[in-house]
Amino acid sequence: MRIFIGAGQRAGIRPKDLVGAIANESGLRGRDVGNIEITPNFSLVEVPRHAADEVIRALRGSTIKGRRTTVRPDRNV
Repeated sequence: MRIFIGAGQRAGIRPKDLVGAIANESGLRGRDVGNIEITPNFSLVEVPRHAADEVIRALRGSTIKGRRTTVRPDRNV
């Protein structure tokens, strides 16, 4: 399942930032994270469907590169 994260290249987001945030804040391991697409304004990250709600909840309460961001299921599934 893909999740939307409201930070992208303009915020200095790199794939390792997203994998690190997911691994540190949720119970998911870094290698469980799938494809990552980073655009100038947002990022899309694939995570296992069974863990998506936990990842979204964990990231909503944390920061990525010092910023709080919007985190939600991707609407374009």
